[in-house]
Amino acid sequence: MSLHQVAARKLQTALAIRRHTSNWGWLWISRILPWLYQGPVRLRSGISIYPRETLHGSWGEIFEPAIADCYGLRNVPAIDVFWDVGANIGAFSCVAGHMFPEARIVAYEPDSDAVHALQRNLSGNRIGNVTIIPFPVTRDGRDVTFTRTAGGASNIYGCNEGSLMHMPSRMLETSGMDPRQRLLVKLDCEGSEGELTEWIAENGSHLPAMMRVIGEFHPWCPRSPDDISRSLQAAGFRVTWGDRFGEKYFDAVRQW
Repeated sequence: MSLHQVAARKLQTALAIRRHTSNWGWLWISRILPWLYQGPVRLRSGISIYPRETLHGSWGEIFEPAIADCYGLRNVPAIDVFWDVGANIGAFSCVAGHMFPEARIVAYEPDSDAVHALQRNLSGNRIGNVTIIPFPVTRDGRDVTFTRTAGGASNIYGCNEGSLMHMPSRMLETSGMDPRQRLLVKLDCEGSEGELTEWIAENGSHLPAMMRVIGEFHPWCPRSPDDISRSLQAAGFRVTWGDRFGEKYFDAVRQW
């Protein structure tokens, strides 16, 4: 990345912080001198997102879903059901729950420390329409080895150093889904986006026709961007790719 691109992204980040947070001054300072502010991110909507331990360590977990809005919550119609896959400390679920209090939100997060912070953020913001599933999500519900890392990039593919935990996984749940509902799926699942988009494509007939799947693509994902696009397109989705604050995202819509 060139110096010009780095400067442009830093400016873009600073402007997003200014536009969407009420304590933007402290957040600007925290980006330069992390030890001077370790409090929450306070959104202009009234939501406060507390980090797992330090704001510096949890910055990406909050910035991407809640400030930068990489999953497009600010520009969606009424949603009936959200699947927050890779919920982490709950920034996306808190914003979605606040914006759509009548919606049903299912938050999947296997990291126990993140789940504790997620529960704290939901409780602190009085968000009551979120169900937490504390397991990884896979295409087939197999047992997995979950690598838990200090930096937050925990995953089931063993591509980072960290503590290993053997645990069962869960599949996404289609029971009780009304075909007339509108479903938004957010995927930030550290490489599992490949197999989960395949599962969505294979089970598309059991899911609402009106769907949107937005996910961050990770380089260690066993499926390529072309694989993801082909499987979703075969199920009737229109797929686009783009860069959002230096990360690669796909956006798939069907009858949206």
